[in-house]
Amino acid sequence: MDTIAKEVTPRMSGTNLIKAKDHNSAVVLDLIRTQGPLSRADIARSTSLSRQTVQNIVAKLDELGMVDMRSGIAVGRGHPGVRVSMKRNAAHFFGVQVDRTWVNFVLTDVFGQIDWSLNLPLHEQNIESIHRTIVQGISIGKQATKSLALNILGCGIAAAGPFDVDNNQYSPTSFSELGTPDSLAYLKEVLALPIALSNDANAAAMGEELHGNHGGQTDFATLHFGAGLGSALIIDGTIYQGAYGNIGEIGHIQVDPAGSKCHCGRNGCLEQYLSYDALCRELTLSSDEPKSYDIIRTLIDSSSAELMRWVAPAALRLRQSLQILDALLSPAEIIITGTAPDELLQLLMEAARPYPIRIGSNKEIIVLRGNTSEWSIAVGAAALALNTQFAPSMSRLML
Repeated sequence: MDTIAKEVTPRMSGTNLIKAKDHNSAVVLDLIRTQGPLSRADIARSTSLSRQTVQNIVAKLDELGMVDMRSGIAVGRGHPGVRVSMKRNAAHFFGVQVDRTWVNFVLTDVFGQIDWSLNLPLHEQNIESIHRTIVQGISIGKQATKSLALNILGCGIAAAGPFDVDNNQYSPTSFSELGTPDSLAYLKEVLALPIALSNDANAAAMGEELHGNHGGQTDFATLHFGAGLGSALIIDGTIYQGAYGNIGEIGHIQVDPAGSKCHCGRNGCLEQYLSYDALCRELTLSSDEPKSYDIIRTLIDSSSAELMRWVAPAALRLRQSLQILDALLSPAEIIITGTAPDELLQLLMEAARPYPIRIGSNKEIIVLRGNTSEWSIAVGAAALALNTQFAPSMSRLML
């Protein structure tokens, strides 16, 4: 007898179409990973798959060494049901965060726990140097984790977007070329791994989904302070990428047509007033210099008048950003993420209080500070790679 059904909500139901085996396996595997241990009856009820289909999939996963099968607690008469859970070492994924002057690398298990990490300097901001550094880091990682080589299934890469755009001036970084077909094909061939590329805001959001302070919410938005200003949307625990993968470029919403010239070609984009780069311009600092972080921290500690003159109007732009995200997306929460100094983000959040009222409510928008781990974006990148292998996707239903 199976144990009493556990209330679970899969990201997507399964299908009994003969040609949908990959999709069904992904649905089952993702459910076991995120909600296990579960009985096979639980899985069948939650995915709308037949018992026989679930038994076949679970048997195959057990054969591949990806799941544990253990007897549950007996309820009433009969034998206890078998409970299925995912093995921690069932698979591993590299995560890579490419920043302006350095690259972070991690290797994580299926639950996002870090088994290896590395930081390498990025000496030049061009595609050749970026490729060379990524290949070097992954090579070091493979050597350091030889015992896991057979179950490293992919590599996620996060950098400031947008990628593969016609106008290379759109981004203040040179990372756009990472997203070209030639670049992705090169990395896939040299690294001998499937590659998942996403902007740093999306990766930060996935890091929050795995380890963040989102109160168990499966639907939330993030506002990300990276090279500029971005945002991301998590729906039912999964990142929403948009049609072209460049969703969330909130920093390029024009808020002042007569305002400062933006590198995208427009005037008065939001990130010209609210971003780490905007503050560095105000203070005549280089946003590419690590020492600028320490200078800004010192100015915050001393309540510098020069810095506070920038913070006051920037806090108003932060409130505006929160209103935009609330009006467009209506998320349960908005989480502030980013690679800008944590002290700066905390200062902006405090200066922006009270937060705007939610649309159709008399309550403030819930705003939280995200995970501040130096590896969180790289871990999120690894999670994006994991999702391409395990999380259900409508593309798997294509015949």
